[in-house]
Amino acid sequence: MVIFILILDGNYISDGATIGSLINITGLRKADLTMNRLGSAGTKQLADTLINNKTLEELIVSSNNIGVDGFVDLMKSIKGNNSFKSFNFASNGLNPTVIEHISIAIKENSRLVALDLSDNQLGDECIISVLTSLEQNKSLEYLNLTKTEMTSQSTDYLIPFFSNHDHITGIKLGYNKLNPTVGINIGRVVSADNLVVLDVRNTNIGGNGTYGIFEGLQENISLIELIVNGNAIHKNGLRLLTKILQTNTTLQKLGLRFCDIGKAGFIELSKALEQNSSLTYLDISHNTLESLEACRKFGEAIGHQKTKKTEKFQKLLFLN
Repeated sequence: MVIFILILDGNYISDGATIGSLINITGLRKADLTMNRLGSAGTKQLADTLINNKTLEELIVSSNNIGVDGFVDLMKSIKGNNSFKSFNFASNGLNPTVIEHISIAIKENSRLVALDLSDNQLGDECIISVLTSLEQNKSLEYLNLTKTEMTSQSTDYLIPFFSNHDHITGIKLGYNKLNPTVGINIGRVVSADNLVVLDVRNTNIGGNGTYGIFEGLQENISLIELIVNGNAIHKNGLRLLTKILQTNTTLQKLGLRFCDIGKAGFIELSKALEQNSSLTYLDISHNTLESLEACRKFGEAIGHQKTKKTEKFQKLLFLN
C-alpha cells in the first residue's frame, strides 16, 4: 500500500523531527498538520528533516503558532524540492514584523502554485510586499488573503497584480476592509475569464461593488465558485445577477448569505433558477424572507430544477 496523503490535524504533536521523518520515509505528497503544537522549535525540526525531501507537494501547517522563524525555516527547506507546490500558513500569528523575511522567502520559491496566508494580521504594507515578491512567479494558481487586515490601500497593487497574472484562478479576499471601487475593479478581473474561484465575503464592497463583480461575470465562462456573502446587493445588481444565471452554464457554487435580498429579490432569483442548470450549491441564508409568495416561487423553481435531466442541485441553505 502506498500512502500519498497523511492527515494528522488536531493531534497536539510538537516533535517536528518525527513528523518530518515520517514524511520522508513514506514519500508523502501531502501532509496536513493543522492544529498541532509545533511552534517555532518544532517547525524548525520539521524543516531540517525536509531539506532533502523531493516528493512532498503540499504542506498544511495552519494553527501551529509557527511564527516568523518557522515560516522562514519551512520556506528554506523546500527550495530544493522541485515537486513542491502548495503551502498553507493560515492562523499562525504572522504580523507585519515578518515583512522582510516573507518577501525573501517567497522570492526564493518562485515555483509555488498555491499560497494561503489567511487569518494572519499582516496589514497593507506586508500584503503589498507579498504581491511584489510574487511578481516573478508564473505558476501561482491560488492565493488566499482572507482576514489579513488588508484595506483598500493595498488595491493599487492588488488589482494590477491579478490583471497581470492571469495564471491565478483562485482568489480569496474575505473579511478585509475594502470598498465599492475595489469591487468594481475586481469585476474587471473577473471579466478577463481566467478565474475559477472568487471569494469576497464581508469586504464592505456594498451594492456598487457587487454590481461591478456581476458585470464582470457577464463576460466570464470559467468561474465555478462565487461568494459575496455579507455584501449588500442592490435591486439593479440582483436583476443583473438573475439575467446572468439564466444563461450561465459554468457557475456551480454561489454564496449570497447576508446580502439584504428580501422578498422581491427571492422572486427574481426564482426566475433565474428555473432556467439555470449548472448551480449545485446556493447559500441564501439570513436574507429576511418573510413572504409566502416568495417561498412558493422558490419552491417551484427548485422543483423545476429537479425535473431537468441535467439537474445536479444538491444543497440549498435556506435559513432566515
